[in-house]
Amino acid sequence: MSEELRARAEKILSRKGITDAALYEKDLESLVEELSIFQIELEHQNDALLHHQEELRKTKDQYLDLFNSAPVGYIIIRKDHRISNMNATACEMLEMERAELIDQPLEKIIHPDYQDFFYVHFREAEQSKRSKSIDVKVRRGTAYFYVRLICAGTHEADDADDFMKITLIDIDVQKELEIRVLDEKKRAELSEMRWRFAVDGSGVGLWDWDMISNEVFYSKQWKDNLGYMDENLPGIINVWKDKIHPDDAESVLADLATHEEGSTDLFFSEHRVQCRNQSYRWMQCRAKVVTRMEDGTPLRMIGTMTDITEQKKVAEAIIQSQRMNALGELAASIAHDFNNALQGIMGSAEIALLSNELPLIQECLQTIKKSSKDGADRIRKLQRFAGSRNTESEGRQVHDLNELIKDSIKQTRNLWKGSAERAGKYIEVKTAFSEGAFARVNASEIRTIFYNLIKNAIEAMPDGGTLSLKTKVQKQYLYMQVSDTGKGMDEYEKKRIFQPFFSTKGFAAGKGLGLSSAYSAIKEHQGQLSIKSSAPGQGTTMEIRIPKSMQDTPDVSLSALKPEPVASIIWVDDEETILTTGKAMLNRLGHNVDIADNGMAALKLLAKNDYDIIITDLSMPDMNGLQLCEKIPPRNADKKIILLTGWNNSISAEESSRNHNIFKVYAKPVSFDGLKDMIAESLTAAD
Repeated sequence: MSEELRARAEKILSRKGITDAALYEKDLESLVEELSIFQIELEHQNDALLHHQEELRKTKDQYLDLFNSAPVGYIIIRKDHRISNMNATACEMLEMERAELIDQPLEKIIHPDYQDFFYVHFREAEQSKRSKSIDVKVRRGTAYFYVRLICAGTHEADDADDFMKITLIDIDVQKELEIRVLDEKKRAELSEMRWRFAVDGSGVGLWDWDMISNEVFYSKQWKDNLGYMDENLPGIINVWKDKIHPDDAESVLADLATHEEGSTDLFFSEHRVQCRNQSYRWMQCRAKVVTRMEDGTPLRMIGTMTDITEQKKVAEAIIQSQRMNALGELAASIAHDFNNALQGIMGSAEIALLSNELPLIQECLQTIKKSSKDGADRIRKLQRFAGSRNTESEGRQVHDLNELIKDSIKQTRNLWKGSAERAGKYIEVKTAFSEGAFARVNASEIRTIFYNLIKNAIEAMPDGGTLSLKTKVQKQYLYMQVSDTGKGMDEYEKKRIFQPFFSTKGFAAGKGLGLSSAYSAIKEHQGQLSIKSSAPGQGTTMEIRIPKSMQDTPDVSLSALKPEPVASIIWVDDEETILTTGKAMLNRLGHNVDIADNGMAALKLLAKNDYDIIITDLSMPDMNGLQLCEKIPPRNADKKIILLTGWNNSISAEESSRNHNIFKVYAKPVSFDGLKDMIAESLTAAD
């Protein structure tokens, strides 16, 4: 190595023209040393270069491995928009060999329908120097599939041939799902549109209540039913609640709250709703909570509202027609009952006239009184059945309903115990009474209703069973139930059970008013009698709902509270018998009484005498009771007026008070005790 360096040094010195031997030798040694050092440095640099080349090769191999094994496809595009390179994943995705794609234009793999769309975004990425993502269809063998292309620059020098890298992500499954969901959504929207069209065409209004936000969707038909057409209404639930008729609102909202609590499967109600023109129309509402939280909190309720006003009118007309038709069938039964009552009255009267024994005469008079009362009760039932009797003014008092039901249980003891046990069957009676079950009712009617309900329940259990009676106090209402474990009723029977003369025991047994009389009586108490549940073989539960009294103790007769003061009374009636007996009863009570058999005679007495109470019949010839009230002279114009009627009590308490200054309207006949309480109430009432 040194000889080679010395030869090179001599060559360098000879080019420089150095001939001095001493100097030549010295420069030669120095130059050889420098060349030796330079050679060593070159060798080191060469070793470093070889090392870096090896590292670069390894890095390139790793990049190629990553490039080809990446989970997404990569395609490198040249400036002429042809493919310069692609990884193995892209080849697998496209199901094509690399040789088939290299130097090919990008259009070869993009679906024709997407090419313009792709190049618009491709140029945007090219010009903005920012990546751009688009979803297109590309070729896979002979078919096409969805991919997401992400176009981005390669960050090479401006004069580099490769300038765009495209990433391919297979989204075919995702896209197919999106398309399927979109198609399902479109079909659902179409189905909903058809459903809404069908529902709107049937007159059924829809509402959808988000119970968390309290927002409500009301359909066009819902608004149409109330006369609002398609006008905007606030999307809140109170739009409906505030329009419910005041007489219906409490029970409707109570039933709605019960369903919200989850106590019923479905909310169902028929009630009156105020329309835009301030009139009320009957609506049938059905609704159901369709979504709840895990703790039962309601989240969403969907319902319908249908106008049933015309159906109500038709039903009422049919019922009235049935009532009138039934009166003919009822005549025989009424005649039988009256003949029985008259037989008791005539027989007792004849015995009393022939006897001198006071105890026997008193017994006969009690029989006459009872027979007369039975006849009067039958008349009241007949008038109620014909719909010609307004009983709102008939005396009602606050009673403990639990006690009235207990009375009915005692009255029917022979049915569920004596007769049942003699027939070889056992009926267990269970009761569950809630405290505070006070209501203003006609005690006799309520006892009669429960007597009939208990009797029906017993007859429905020919082999014995369980009879359950319960009461429940809920907000402003009392609920009373009579349940049996008998044969139950089918849908046909349930629809007809409240019709006159219908009986589940067959035609031969259907000769009375059945539950129709009880239904009417409860309705007059502003209540409702309904079938709570019934199905063949599963027994029946009948439920009565009536308003609860705010008074929490039974009424006490006014006449029993303190002695009555003596009153001056005039009694006007065109029936001599009524005047005679009425005067006798009032005299017996210690009152001073004048009588008049017509309106003109009464006006003469009223003009010259002062009276505390004026009692007048409603129906009289020449001048009826209302006309008399309008002509009362000033000196008696502010006195208490009691109107008696024995036929059509069509005048309400509110109307009589407003138009004729009448204190009370009472139905004939009036008993001695009834007359006593009537006078006591009139004397103690504030002016």
